[in-house]
Amino acid sequence: VVHSGTLEVLEKLSVEIQKKKSENIALIREGLIASVLSHELAHYYSQHTLQSVKKFIEQSKSGKSEYKNIRFLQEDELEADRSGMLLLKMAGYSPEFMFEILNYLSDTYQEELTKDKNFKKNPFFLSHP
Repeated sequence: VVHSGTLEVLEKLSVEIQKKKSENIALIREGLIASVLSHELAHYYSQHTLQSVKKFIEQSKSGKSEYKNIRFLQEDELEADRSGMLLLKMAGYSPEFMFEILNYLSDTYQEELTKDKNFKKNPFFLSHP
């Protein structure tokens, strides 16, 4: 499942890349989606979800757990980026697609941070470096 909001962002990014590089927008779109999927598959193969649930269960025994705390650590995200890049390359896609997404996320974070200092509390950016 790919969230519709993610698809909207990838579509916007596809158009921006196409304007800069004059490449086929369908191939750009496909490469960006493949990048997101490879990152998420890397979480699966690295068993990040399993580890997160195990941690939650351990914490629940001591009464210190909350569902909102079930999330990946920044280390998990970095590992998923690295492993996802390898999966992307093995599938025949250019690593440039992953770099485009990571640059977009970085730019978005910096822009939002200048508007609102509390933005860094955004759940997505608590884990995604």
